[in-house]
Amino acid sequence: MASCMYVTIHARLRLHLLQAWLSTVYRLRRDSLSTVVTILPGILASLGWWLDPKSVCEGISFRAPQPSVSLVTDASSLGWGAHLGNLRTQGLWSAGELSLHINVWELRAVRLPCQAFRECIQGHCILCEDCNMTAMFYINKQGEPGRPPLCQETARLWEFCIAHSIHLVASFLPEVQNTLADHLSRSFQAHECSVHPDVIRSVFLKWGFPLMDLFASRKNRKCQVFCSLQEHSPGSLLDAFLIQWKDHLCYTFPPFPLVHRVLLKLCRDRARLILVALVYHSSRAVGGHSNSAPPVARPDHSGPQMTL
Repeated sequence: MASCMYVTIHARLRLHLLQAWLSTVYRLRRDSLSTVVTILPGILASLGWWLDPKSVCEGISFRAPQPSVSLVTDASSLGWGAHLGNLRTQGLWSAGELSLHINVWELRAVRLPCQAFRECIQGHCILCEDCNMTAMFYINKQGEPGRPPLCQETARLWEFCIAHSIHLVASFLPEVQNTLADHLSRSFQAHECSVHPDVIRSVFLKWGFPLMDLFASRKNRKCQVFCSLQEHSPGSLLDAFLIQWKDHLCYTFPPFPLVHRVLLKLCRDRARLILVALVYHSSRAVGGHSNSAPPVARPDHSGPQMTL
């Protein structure tokens, strides 16, 4: 298999997947050569690629593909962003993705824009520019068996690209030159969901009038002082996660992907917070916060149920 890496297209990717799995169940200096391991169904299925003559016999061109378009990407602790010429895309991390390693974020921040721009880049060789050296290495080497999570994320990226005839060439872009993608990964338009003024007044009368709205815009803020990544105007602050919440009663109606981070900071700062969140009954409830009051449902309003 190793001998095919330089003569068979994508053989390196297939081999690295097998090696990454093997590194989790077998240690060369620890285990005997007679050790028996059970191959997972997914790994066993991937070995079928090596049995396909059409795949194995597809050689590598002496003339490397030349990129025809540039995709610039970046990732932050909040989300990801990318631009392809004049096209732009961005997204927030889900609650489950917030705990991933930064290098997994960077690789995912390449796959998600490729999916978003699929119709524009299908059939092309793409120069992927990013300010993360690890992501560049993993893309160009089609993974590395020593770090299975990164190898698996790289495989997901390449599997998508192979399925849509996209060839990737990664290049390092210094952070000072990656300003637009960096901005897109950190700055998101505030969602325009807003609680009706009469409802929010009844809430404040019951639990107190907060000093600060943690996630708002100038148009939908509920307090004179508010946090917003989008604008600088009288009364506005920047990132709500960078300030202390414990000194004052605060109000927040955060974007759904940020609810988990809000709850973590609420416990960490031992803050007093009026939190409004949409309830999705198909999702698992988040509980276990002893310093929070029981949710209060407002079923008398149309649309998604609101929990205070």
